[in-house]
Amino acid sequence: MHIDDCLWLVVEGLLLPIVASFIARLYVTWLGANLLDNSTGQALLDVVFRHLDLLETAYFGLRYVDQDNQTHWLEAGKRLRRQLRGSEHHVFYFGVKFYAADPCKLLEEITRYQLFLQVKQDVLRGRLPVNFDLAAELAAYVLQCE
Repeated sequence: MHIDDCLWLVVEGLLLPIVASFIARLYVTWLGANLLDNSTGQALLDVVFRHLDLLETAYFGLRYVDQDNQTHWLEAGKRLRRQLRGSEHHVFYFGVKFYAADPCKLLEEITRYQLFLQVKQDVLRGRLPVNFDLAAELAAYVLQCE
């Protein structure tokens, strides 16, 4: 995973307090949040979703790398303490967990924009392989919207 994947945050200590550093849309902002020791993943997701003004949240999640260097999606229903073992510092990567079958049916512009950022990065990093013709067409769309 690259440090500039869409959005990231660093959790200092285990849970109290949580100080997050976000990188998104080419600028850096800071977000502070206090979560109780028994907070679930949903509490952290809610902080991030509120910060990004996301209402259509089902498509997004937070990834993290555990002590065995395995990548996991943060599970909303499980306690953070149970998921985040073995390290004092945790880095979470915001990203698209599920792609919409028909992006035209998404209600919010910010949702479409976050999906666009993810697809753009996936193509640029080679995680989403495309042939030359499709890459040229996608580049034209990017130029139109930026």
